[in-house]
Amino acid sequence: MSGFVFISHPEAQNRPQIPLERASNLISHRGRQEYIHANENFSSVYRVNQADDSSETKENILFDGEIHNRTQLCNERGVAPDASEGELLDDLYNSSGGKPHEALRDGIFSMAIHTEDGFYCARDPLGIKTLFYQEANGSRFFASELKALEPFPGTPREFPAGHWMDGAGRLHRYADIHREVAEIPTREKSSAHRMAEQVRKIIKERLEEQVDFELPTASLLSGGIDSSAIASLAAPRHREKTGKPLSTYAVGIGESEDIRKARVVAEHIGSEHSEILISLEKLESLLPRVIYYLESFDPSLVRSSLVNYVVAEAAASDGNELVLSGEGGDELFAGYANLLDADASQIQKGQLEALSMLHNNASLRLDRMNQANGLRVVAPMISGELLRYAFSIPSEYRIYRDESGRAMEKWILREAFRHDLPESILNRRKQEFSQGSGSADALKPFFEKMVSDTELNHARSDYPFIRSKEEYSYFRIFLDNFSASAAETVGQWDYTN
Repeated sequence: MSGFVFISHPEAQNRPQIPLERASNLISHRGRQEYIHANENFSSVYRVNQADDSSETKENILFDGEIHNRTQLCNERGVAPDASEGELLDDLYNSSGGKPHEALRDGIFSMAIHTEDGFYCARDPLGIKTLFYQEANGSRFFASELKALEPFPGTPREFPAGHWMDGAGRLHRYADIHREVAEIPTREKSSAHRMAEQVRKIIKERLEEQVDFELPTASLLSGGIDSSAIASLAAPRHREKTGKPLSTYAVGIGESEDIRKARVVAEHIGSEHSEILISLEKLESLLPRVIYYLESFDPSLVRSSLVNYVVAEAAASDGNELVLSGEGGDELFAGYANLLDADASQIQKGQLEALSMLHNNASLRLDRMNQANGLRVVAPMISGELLRYAFSIPSEYRIYRDESGRAMEKWILREAFRHDLPESILNRRKQEFSQGSGSADALKPFFEKMVSDTELNHARSDYPFIRSKEEYSYFRIFLDNFSASAAETVGQWDYTN
């Protein structure tokens, strides 16, 4: 886990007074180790969780993310397998004409590199790793989190996913998920079993590539197919590597559906399972902290982030440093209820819409709630390779209809883990994290009572993007920490209700 602040100020006469220590403190949760560098043209803060011996010699490289094809790149480039990320990225930057993003398309990242000739910034194709920037008085400011830009002048903007920026501040698009998915050929419908086997194989390989279980590792477990699939793969690997059962964590308001189903999975895979039961009062007390770290006021995202924060806090307090997540399954395998009655073209369109919203919505929960608790998070289903394969699968296997006409979302993923999980888990219908944990049922009616119709109408006259009393309540907390202009960076999920 890591995070950075990077400032380009090439015109010396316009060089601002840069509060680097303040900016560093605002993202201190992203890493215990702090590296601050400043010269005539550039200044930077880099927070990382493990000391990296190359940091002093690669101070010009700031990277937050996961290089999913690291082994392949090291072999191709002749870079030592145990080389630091800085050394590998330095080699890629110099050998690619200053465009290392092309070699990293399967991973997730935001990065900044500065040289004597200028600077370069880039963000991964889906925008899983966050990056923001603003400009003022000839200087440009970049940061992993919105809050780290608050000490600087300018209006914050989201750095667009799938883009890179050159030293002149020009943005260049290098990835177009809509075009790339449209070019993926659809496989024959006769080989569902082989497709399911390949789905499982890719996910397993991504898990083993990214996690060696040398750090204390746990799995977040909701009892849904996505998190259960990851936990079922991780549990035997963890026992093989450590001789101990994998730790799993579930959270819910009372005896929620997530609590019950996660208990079934934990018993099945033999994990050391913890259940965190929370109350509405606890969730309400956490709202200011969660919205501060999340940097959003979208209702669906805030609800799910609250319970994610609670479970991450529990995992961290038990000494874990890395957590596994099933994030990505809904987007890749058509996990949304509004697609159940859709035809093939509508399923594809709906999935693409969900993927295109990751950059400023769902990916924030994955990144922010875990890093706020000092945890590195790995989501093996978020992979360029798996995305390409998933979208080659006929839509009839993503949403499958049986002889009675009953539709089942994410069918091919369920088939991939048919021999790994209990039938009750394989047949569990998709629920949003906030629904399965119970937070949605508790919070929505709470704010209906707390905010009057008059208050909501008045708020909408100033902020027409406010859609509900619940969202208005979260937005007021957002404004306690961020400027109104920062609201432009917030993604609002279309399927919120």
